[in-house]
Amino acid sequence: MLSADTQMTAFASNLREQYDDIFIILSPPRCSSTALARVFWECPAVNFYCHEPFDIVYHRHAFDADALRTMEIPIDLKPIKKDSCTSRGLLIKEMTFQLGDRFEHITALTTRPVIFLIRDPRLSIHSRSRLLKKAGLSSHFPLVETGWSHLEYDISRCIEQHIPYVIVRSVDLRNRPAACICSLFEQVGISCATPVLNWRSLDEIVLGGISDQQYSWYRRVLSSTCVEPEEIISPEIEDFARDPYFADHIAACMQIYDRLQCDEHLIRLA
Repeated sequence: MLSADTQMTAFASNLREQYDDIFIILSPPRCSSTALARVFWECPAVNFYCHEPFDIVYHRHAFDADALRTMEIPIDLKPIKKDSCTSRGLLIKEMTFQLGDRFEHITALTTRPVIFLIRDPRLSIHSRSRLLKKAGLSSHFPLVETGWSHLEYDISRCIEQHIPYVIVRSVDLRNRPAACICSLFEQVGISCATPVLNWRSLDEIVLGGISDQQYSWYRRVLSSTCVEPEEIISPEIEDFARDPYFADHIAACMQIYDRLQCDEHLIRLA
């Protein structure tokens, strides 16, 4: 029997042969990664999309092989595009905590710089807590699911292994989408003079391997027709950040976030 590493190497080689390019987005939850993916859906360089293949591994204790098989049957984006396109580009979007320690599973696939999305942790963690509470679940979810410790790990691995990467701030994507996307496309080598930033709603598309539970998480993006503005830090969110359950963790996440503001790979808009 082949080792897991050998199997992954073979899988990555086979998948790369099927596509012109493979783009990877990694992000903590609630950092606008699905909104960024939605922009890529309109991009001529991307015609296929795989949404969080490792969600079934984390949430339903499936095997890594099940996640890999999910990548082999991505969503065909050609029917939703405004203009026909023959390029064969694949976009894979994943949450950092769901990927866990399988970072090499993703980087073995990518043909372009890995794209990381970051957002003020007070906003991202508050958003996740609020949605869980709305679904009747505990708003005090496991802290590993904020995704920030794994994000720091993933970026450190990129640095150690000399893997090209780029960091995008959610606030720039949401409030200055044209400038942000043009800069990002340039960084990852996409030739697109004018990114498409308006689209039709796609309520018929289902995202995620645990779809019934996840529908509400993606409803806003799928029903949207453009990138929507970022939230602000309100008194409610400031109060949330002082919740004894989250306070120390959010403070640690803020330190990571602040350090990444100085990373040379962060997109900075003029």
